[in-house]
Amino acid sequence: MPFINYRNIWEDKTRSLKIITDFGTKNDTFDAVIHVRRFENSTPVVFDFDHYSQQYCLLHQSTPVGSMTITRHIHGPLDCSECYPHNLLEFYGPVLGSACKFRINPFPFSGFRTLRLMIREVWRDRLQDGTRLDLINAEQKLVPFYKRIGYSVIKGSDFTHPLLGTKSVALMLATDPTRRSFLRDLFERLPNPLLLIDVLKNL
Repeated sequence: MPFINYRNIWEDKTRSLKIITDFGTKNDTFDAVIHVRRFENSTPVVFDFDHYSQQYCLLHQSTPVGSMTITRHIHGPLDCSECYPHNLLEFYGPVLGSACKFRINPFPFSGFRTLRLMIREVWRDRLQDGTRLDLINAEQKLVPFYKRIGYSVIKGSDFTHPLLGTKSVALMLATDPTRRSFLRDLFERLPNPLLLIDVLKNL
């Protein structure tokens, strides 16, 4: 699969791994993302927000094995934006984004280490575009996993996902270096981190 217009944000040549990114859907990177999404679905789903989102794909020996989609609020509505606190969308709009459709399919190096690595490298790239707050939605059964990453549940945000029909909840992750997360060391280097305590004041 050729990749013509993209950025390579991370690479490990000893394991033939790399993470690439491109914007929107009309590129080879999004074709690779669809390949990852298709792993458990005979008909891959393309969402409206895909067209104005940053697409990330993990490749192993040029085979797509992992993907994540990042939508910035300044580019268009987030997935389930109607389920997030309006105050946060309005106040933090320019520095707010949403990660979704994150998955890593089985391959020789799949596992927690690779999962953590991809989250960190995508965030490292996001920090450069000014992202300081991430809003996501997840099935309630996955909340412990996202808390381990560093996300906090937004109280009273329980809802039924309008497309998937799952019992879901909204979570947020601010670039707060005072809190434990997969990304704490990255946040510590920021000249202008966003503290969770300040975000809570705007809820």
